[in-house]
Amino acid sequence: VGTIFIAAEEDFAASVLKALRDNKIRNPVVGTSILATRAFQTALGSDGETIANYTNGIVASTPLLFDTANEEAQDFNSRYQNKFGASSDWVSAYAFDAVHLVVEGFKSATREKNEDVVQGGRRIIRERLAAALDPETGIRGITGVKTFTKEGEAKSPVFMGRYDGRDMVSALTQ
Repeated sequence: VGTIFIAAEEDFAASVLKALRDNKIRNPVVGTSILATRAFQTALGSDGETIANYTNGIVASTPLLFDTANEEAQDFNSRYQNKFGASSDWVSAYAFDAVHLVVEGFKSATREKNEDVVQGGRRIIRERLAAALDPETGIRGITGVKTFTKEGEAKSPVFMGRYDGRDMVSALTQ
């Protein structure tokens, strides 16, 4: 029998993986970026050894791998570990960057006279993000330079990570 692909939300994905491993089914498991989140690990259990027993060897897509990330991401991860006692994941790094995008949107723009605060704020952010079309005009964050398509879709990399115990590291083949 071949590889098992899991594409589900954290809790259901964890229950599927637990059922597989508890029933001694050792097929390789591949999944979406959901499997590379702290929420997925939390759904598997509370102690590191239990989590590692379930996750070891799983391959998952993810937009960020800390073992190959830039210095800013490493610093963020260290600060996160110091504050919360555990490594961060791509979700927390992307949430941090999302707030950074909003702040950067406001830095170089002003509202027009008599423009509503909310409407003006939305316009300013929308215009800044719409201008971030390539690395030169993009907005640098801890996860890299954020750029968008003309349709407004974020351009994010996709990496493949492999769990080494409970730690997600770069898969040998990208």
